[in-house]
Amino acid sequence: MKGTLKYYTKCEETPNSIEGWSILPVMDQFSSICYKINQKSLDLVSNYDKSQAHDVEFKLLTDCRIDENGHHVHHGVIAEII
Repeated sequence: MKGTLKYYTKCEETPNSIEGWSILPVMDQFSSICYKINQKSLDLVSNYDKSQAHDVEFKLLTDCRIDENGHHVHHGVIAEII
């Protein structure tokens, strides 16, 4: 898929606001859907200019984590730049 990689800063006035890189899919430019990127992608973009948007191709991966007691703590998707 194609998307736009942007760096977002945390807004103290907005609940659930986080700082970091996210991808906004091209097909959903006018929605609020965006995907956090995985560690491999974070390493790839470590020297990117945070003030600029970057066109990227990406794939979606499952992002499920379970704690040591077997309790489900997170289920979602994360993006990997390809």
